[in-house]
Amino acid sequence: MWNSLKSYLNSVRLSQVLLGSILSFLVILFLLKIVFPLLGQITFSKTGFQVSSYYSVVAITLVCLIPYLIGMLFANEFSDERDFQSSDLLVLPSARKDFLLVRMFFAAFICFVFILLTILLVKPVPTQGWLRNLFAACLLSIQAPFICLLIRTLVKKKVKRFFVFVLCSIFLITVPFGLLVHHPWNYFVFFSPLYWVSWAWIVRSPVESLIYGSISIFLTFGAIVLLYRNYNKTITRV
Repeated sequence: MWNSLKSYLNSVRLSQVLLGSILSFLVILFLLKIVFPLLGQITFSKTGFQVSSYYSVVAITLVCLIPYLIGMLFANEFSDERDFQSSDLLVLPSARKDFLLVRMFFAAFICFVFILLTILLVKPVPTQGWLRNLFAACLLSIQAPFICLLIRTLVKKKVKRFFVFVLCSIFLITVPFGLLVHHPWNYFVFFSPLYWVSWAWIVRSPVESLIYGSISIFLTFGAIVLLYRNYNKTITRV
């Protein structure tokens, strides 16, 4: 595991993922700090409609986009393990599993850092304190390895990338849909961990927040375990 970690820290692919993560972070900041206020002013001056009333919904949705973008970056990184300096170690299935675990950890860690920075700068839910924001950042950060493994598993099963993109988009759309619609229509998005994360973030009751967060963790880790086992099977066969 230690050799895999050192090799990964020195890899060119990690630098590319970090660069992509920084660009994603800057784009989302640009949209929320510049584009959204400007759009709100234009809309209000012409129609009288208060777009700013939906700031939290838009901001939460864009913050939820961060783990998906980072997960996609890491999924693309999985495409050719021989690019790493320790490619001679990857002959062993145990070493390949170590690389998988290391990258899953880094996906979650990098995601957590950029989500926390975004929350501090744009304040998606201004009424919540630092503890709830930290809780939301932790819940969202584990979405990155989930998306990464989901994409790699589907790609290995020869599922076209377009359909993978559609599936990821459906998960993301559940956030604004779940926040804006009422019962019973929100039942249709109960399958999405992001739906539960968004409600765990904005609900006032700490007890309800913990319940919703626990549901999100259960769904996410359950999916990660299934995907991890499936991916390990393909590694063992190679």
